Amino acid sequence: MKKIHFKLGILFLFFLIQGCATNDSNSRLVRFWNDGFIYSEKEGKANSECSQNANLIYPKAGENDEEYYKIYRNCMKNKGY
Repeated sequence: MKKIHFKLGILFLFFLIQGCATNDSNSRLVRFWNDGFIYSEKEGKANSECSQNANLIYPKAGENDEEYYKIYRNCMKNKGY
């Protein structure tokens, strides 16, 4: 009787993990489980916009990276990330 419960428990755990990994594609846990770390659509768009803004404001990123990242981080904070 214990072997059956153990096997059913493992089967249930497998389906639980599968359901968590395929259920909500916008969940951070699901995105990490499936592909590693991937930005959500909104966060990816904000990242792209802030990178472009930082490049436009401070195009000499190779000379002083601190200034570039300061502009980028401020933009991301303003967008809520």
